[in-house]
Amino acid sequence: MSEKTVNQPLATKDAQKKPRALWNDEKDGFLVTQLVKIQRKGKRADNSFKRDDWENITNRLNKHFQVSYNRDQLKSRLILVGKQLIW
Repeated sequence: MSEKTVNQPLATKDAQKKPRALWNDEKDGFLVTQLVKIQRKGKRADNSFKRDDWENITNRLNKHFQVSYNRDQLKSRLILVGKQLIW
């Protein structure tokens, strides 16, 4: 007697992704303010921010706004905000 295998759909990348971050001017301002504070302290290294600093900012933003964004979402938002400021 042979065993039957049940075909289960494989998890897609979309199913594994974190929900989309919803941004507004208040969150943008908070993020930029935190990054400026770090830069003024001279903690920016090699034209970027240190991993620990990103983690601290992420934790502060999540706590302040009661959200659960990750470091990559904050980095992506910073890139977009920077592009908007240039144009």
